[in-house]
This record gives sequence, structure tokens and C-alpha cells, in this order.
Amino acid sequence: MSEATEVQKKPHGVGRDITELVKQDILTRPILVPEHGFETVALWIRSAAAYLKSRQLEDQGGIVMPPAILQVAACLQQDVESRAQLGEVKYGERLRAHNGRDPEVDAYQELLDAWMYLRQREEERS
Repeated sequence: MSEATEVQKKPHGVGRDITELVKQDILTRPILVPEHGFETVALWIRSAAAYLKSRQLEDQGGIVMPPAILQVAACLQQDVESRAQLGEVKYGERLRAHNGRDPEVDAYQELLDAWMYLRQREEERS
């Protein structure tokens, strides 16, 4: 099982409320406005996913350096396929265009979740 489909235990926290920390960050930390709109946002997302995958590979003992970008890319492709298969089981089909949902709303909600997870990571390592 890869990190892309790993089922984690139900969360139970004893630390600080991450939502409150993120709300503070909105007012106190810099936010970049993408110069080229969705094109830039998509680049940030792809880059963030590649960075996190390279960290996972390093943690697993794999050596990741610039020549290993093809290794990272292959792992990302596998993880994307794994997520698609998980979605197919959960929703009865893979994600498709013209599915009746607003992709901007879906992306925004997922980005808020990602922001919370990364803030949680920061809080737990400080």
C-alpha cells in the first residue's frame, strides 16, 4: 500500500487546535497571489506533490537527488492511479470531466485541507 491510499487511524488530538492556528496565519503570514492564475496554482500543486513524494522516498531509504526526478515522477504516477482506483471504489467511477461538480470548489476545499495538514505538521515539529 502506498501513501496515496493509506488508511490512517481516526484522529484524536491533544495539542493545539490547528484551525485556530491557520486562522491566525491568514492574518500574520505572507500569502502569494499567483501571477498567472490557475496555471501557477497547478504548478504549485504539482511541485508540492513532487516535493512531498521525494521526502517520502528519502524517508524510506531511497536516494533522491536531481537525477532521480524520473523515480519521483514514476511514483507520483502510481500514486495518482492508486487514488483514481480508490475514488472508483468510493464513488463508483473515476474522476471525469463534466461530472456535475464544480472543480474549483472541490480544489479549494482540498487545498484548505492540505493547508491544515501542513500547519499540523509545523505545529507538531515546533
